[in-house]
Amino acid sequence: AAADAAEAERRARRDAVAGLLELFHVVARSDANLPTSLDYFGKALLGLAAPPSAPFDHTLAHAVAQAEQYLAKTEAADVVDGVTFLDLYLVIQQKKRRFVGAAAATDAASGPAAAAAAAS
Repeated sequence: AAADAAEAERRARRDAVAGLLELFHVVARSDANLPTSLDYFGKALLGLAAPPSAPFDHTLAHAVAQAEQYLAKTEAADVVDGVTFLDLYLVIQQKKRRFVGAAAATDAASGPAAAAAAAS
């Protein structure tokens, strides 16, 4: 039972880390095609939305609280302009599907079947 609990805790930590990294990867690959709310949120998580004079601990605590709400897909919280953390999560998932779909299409186009067709 203790091993199961430890494994569940490890999995939960990994899922949380993966969720944040997924967010950062999608934002990094989206260049200028980000909704304002997602751009602000990404900057807030990195501490870039706070003024330089803001205390480090305060900025970090705010980023941690926002990350927790994002991972919980909170609907009650308003990130900016009526956009919720669930809304941001859904935008990230939609953009991720585009990246994954584009990668799959590229892989298919450059896979063994494509090479065989080019050789004939």
